[in-house]
Amino acid sequence: MEGVLEHLASVSELPRWGLQLDDNPRVKVDRSPPHGVIVTDTLGGRDFSAPMVGTSHLYIHAEEDDPPMIGNWKRVSFEPGL
Repeated sequence: MEGVLEHLASVSELPRWGLQLDDNPRVKVDRSPPHGVIVTDTLGGRDFSAPMVGTSHLYIHAEEDDPPMIGNWKRVSFEPGL
């Protein structure tokens, strides 16, 4: 368990990226899977699925020089506890 907590702590130090799902012509969002979405890039056709319920954005942590490739993710600020 300690290794998992260490890994999560290191991931939380990476830059945070956000993807707007609603009113975003760059992605097609399928909300039919229970408790999740399938996001398809309208330019390249690549897709991914993610667990989520009732939100208009997805957020992940990723390397600065290796941002997410599917969709038009933007770097966002993050303050824990907000």
